[in-house]
Amino acid sequence: MMPWLQAARSRVLVLLHDLLMIPVAWGLTYWVRFNLAYIPPEFITEAVAMLPLVMGVMGATFWVFGLYRSVWRFASLTDLVRIGQAVATGTTLLLLLLFVFNRMAFVPRSLPLLFVLFQVLLLAGPRLCYRWLKDRRLDFGSGQRVLIVGAGRAGEMLVRDLLRNRGAGYVPIAFVDDLPRRVGGLVHGVPVRGSCAEIPRLVAVYGIDLILLATPSATAREMQRLVGLCEAAGKPFRTVPRVKELLAGQVAVNQLRPVSLEDLLGRDPVTLDWEGIRQGLTDKVVLVSGAGGSIGSELCRQIWRCRPRRLILVDQGEFNLYQIEMELVEAAPASPVGAEPATPLAQAEPSMPFPDAGAEPATPSPLVSASPSAPSPVASASLSTPSPLAGEGWGEGERGEGGRLSRHLLDITAANKVNALFDRLRPAVVFHAAAYKHVPLLEDQIAAALHNNVIGTQVMAEAAARWGSERFVLISTDKAVNPSNVMGATKRFAELICQDLGQYSACRFLTVRFGNVLGSAGSVVPRFQHQIERGGPVTVTHPDIERFFMTIPEACQLIMQAAVIGQGGETLVLDMGEPIKIRYLAEQMIRLSGREPGRDIPIVFTGLRPGEKLYEELFYDAEEYGPTPHPKIRVARRARVGDAGQRDAALATLRAALAPGESGAGGLRDACPAPGGDRALLAPGSGGAAGQATLDEAALAALLAQVVPDWRPAGGGRRS
Repeated sequence: MMPWLQAARSRVLVLLHDLLMIPVAWGLTYWVRFNLAYIPPEFITEAVAMLPLVMGVMGATFWVFGLYRSVWRFASLTDLVRIGQAVATGTTLLLLLLFVFNRMAFVPRSLPLLFVLFQVLLLAGPRLCYRWLKDRRLDFGSGQRVLIVGAGRAGEMLVRDLLRNRGAGYVPIAFVDDLPRRVGGLVHGVPVRGSCAEIPRLVAVYGIDLILLATPSATAREMQRLVGLCEAAGKPFRTVPRVKELLAGQVAVNQLRPVSLEDLLGRDPVTLDWEGIRQGLTDKVVLVSGAGGSIGSELCRQIWRCRPRRLILVDQGEFNLYQIEMELVEAAPASPVGAEPATPLAQAEPSMPFPDAGAEPATPSPLVSASPSAPSPVASASLSTPSPLAGEGWGEGERGEGGRLSRHLLDITAANKVNALFDRLRPAVVFHAAAYKHVPLLEDQIAAALHNNVIGTQVMAEAAARWGSERFVLISTDKAVNPSNVMGATKRFAELICQDLGQYSACRFLTVRFGNVLGSAGSVVPRFQHQIERGGPVTVTHPDIERFFMTIPEACQLIMQAAVIGQGGETLVLDMGEPIKIRYLAEQMIRLSGREPGRDIPIVFTGLRPGEKLYEELFYDAEEYGPTPHPKIRVARRARVGDAGQRDAALATLRAALAPGESGAGGLRDACPAPGGDRALLAPGSGGAAGQATLDEAALAALLAQVVPDWRPAGGGRRS
């Protein structure tokens, strides 16, 4: 049958049903009025005479309210309300007409109320019965016996979908809920048998095969409790998505998924000032270094949604840069369809040594040159030197609508190339996420750590100050607080560089400090997953080691929020919540894989690795911290640390030592003599070209310790 013909037939049948119910309700009204007994003849005669008028008025009212358009298969409370409105309106109009025609002779005073009641019952009853029969199908069939946790809105929608879709293979047996007023009730005919604490007992009593968690708004602590109860019951369990992941607020069978680590370690949803974030990033040129990394790539995704004038991706890793570029190109364009292409920034803004010549301090910063022709004593690149990027086809690096996305395979320590990039594109906001972060690896790679984390930060920060950037956001780490490893010490050095530059530059330098993120490339989570897949053992360094965790999207959103609310010169610290023991993390990941820690997969404690400490901290004792306009971000302020001149000299020494092909031994020997005065930072190399020098890591460590006196390479850390 043709679809339009089938639809027309269905509507005609519904209309005929509703019209047929009118005389039935009219007759029942009189019969009940006279106590289901004898009706006087004069009342019968008058009722029959008025019936055509009754059917005409009520039928027209039903048509106007569109009752014939309702689909009985999905009858709901909305249909019941519409029926009530139509019946009340039609009955009121009918009474007015009857009063005009015969002053309501032989019309009992109870007729209006009874007539309304019978119409609602006769119109709504068949609809609801039809839906109930379709949902129930009069047989439960076979399938997994399901216990649903949570009898709220999500649970109601879930059980409704289970009853409707028998093909999914789930048979809802009972609910559990912690609200006492719900216990003992029915949700679509499924009883609420008890509280969540009774899950193990009810699973055994009712032969439950599967537990479904219908608690999308549960906190991480509540999810941990529920998962523990499900594990004690010894049955598999699944969950509906969290509130922010639900599509159109609906819960369906096909959305059920295994409980993830983020469910157990997740945090309350973050409310952001998106209007303020957009004002700070929309139509701005934004640069992200380390754009291919875990934090950098997510920052790019979030920033791209804010429609910047241009998004500049900088990374040294070829494949990672390609991946994030392709993802953004395939995503929705950053500018509205039909928008004018961006004006080339090299033409839009004149070259200038400082963002505001009038803001130049009386004593220029020793880290930033007063003009491009007078290079910094620390910077090795002169802007008057022809750029090595000249003639390399800049247009080939520009993608997206109107060239609003550009990517650059670039080493952030290459001052000439970085300055040429800033000179041409003039980024207004810089997110510096590029850094080496692997703690044990960097312990014996101090030269590489200093080169990338310290010199790279200095090059990027100086370029931002020199070429008129408005904001420079350094992505730091909790390991920079009382550092016990090379990575943390170099990040602390980077924080101090930005602090010094902020004293002399019109650019606002901000540091955003936070802990570990779940799922990053260097996170412990992928390693645990690999070990679990191999059947164990899962290796944890210490039973008491703990870390702060947050998800990558949350961290990046808060970084963007911090970039907007920061005034410059402060350290903004993200609220990481409570620290989590790594042992607990390993145990939960094993359980989520369907196995039992210790019995199926052992956990082996291997001892702290080089540079690792038991506890991380977010603030120094000497830092004064307070609230910000956002509840998840705190600000830390501290008096200037150490001697900026000493740091400038150390930076100059490091750049001379770490410059490729240069020895610089004399200056380094003077800058950092070893005990006895006979150790230089550069020692004769072997296996290389004649005259090649290798870096003396002990001397580099001594130089780093001079700049970051809080660095304590040995020890297990301390609580704050």
